[in-house]
Amino acid sequence: MVPELRDTALLNREFLGRAVELLAGNGIRQFIDIGSGLPTQGSVHEIAQDANPKARVVYVDNDPVVCAHGRALLESSEGHATADRSAGREEEAKTGMEVYRSSNASAIPRSRDQVVKLFDGFDVVEPGIVWIAEWGATTPVDDPEKYFVYAGVGRKP
Repeated sequence: MVPELRDTALLNREFLGRAVELLAGNGIRQFIDIGSGLPTQGSVHEIAQDANPKARVVYVDNDPVVCAHGRALLESSEGHATADRSAGREEEAKTGMEVYRSSNASAIPRSRDQVVKLFDGFDVVEPGIVWIAEWGATTPVDDPEKYFVYAGVGRKP
């Protein structure tokens, strides 16, 4: 049992929101959310389109139930697709699934040095690669390393 798991998941969600807001606010218009799970309030398309109405999002998940629910929940909004090979969305699904297959969607413990190497070739946005509780947080967190996840945003130069 990991007592910090719930708080870590919440911090991850907060980081995702701050990162998407930063990127969309700086002109990024295309997003792929890999391993997205079920859409919820504060989803990537909502945050991105608040900052840039022209932003587009492809949600990718390998769970057909998640994809079916995602399609139903997102049916009434524009600017996104669910990558699941649904009719009329084959190209988005194909692209999304290629990205998903080339990623590592399962959780693998990595040292900070290993995470830093994932950013090779990218310009790392401040505050850099830090504990997830520290990235863009507005309220300081005691003992941020207890949440055991690193966060960072990189831009291709």
